Amino acid sequence: MSTKKTATENGATIIEMNANSIVEKLNVQLAEITRKKKLVDDRAIFLTKKGALEEIVKELKSENGFDQSKIKISIYASLNGYREEEKATISNQELILYFIELLTVKIDEFVEKIETDLIG
Repeated sequence: MSTKKTATENGATIIEMNANSIVEKLNVQLAEITRKKKLVDDRAIFLTKKGALEEIVKELKSENGFDQSKIKISIYASLNGYREEEKATISNQELILYFIELLTVKIDEFVEKIETDLIG
């Protein structure tokens, strides 16, 4: 009788080990899916921002562009830890165009890296 009990206990132990292994694998897969979902979300944000920047460049370069005196880049910082303050402003059109073009190149690099990670 003890042999049957031992065989039953062994079977239950094996089933429990298999169940734990399956749960472990599922947790690993869920973590990977969550990581890839964040990458997809980040990619979408980068592409949206790139589109907005490209529209600004298009308007700046057009003859009928919006009032260029209103276009500026401001840098804010919260150095004292309380509230953000404007620390620098760039209003030169050439610098703004250069800065935006540099940002779009960097965005493309980040998007390419994300896409490579998603595919791989």
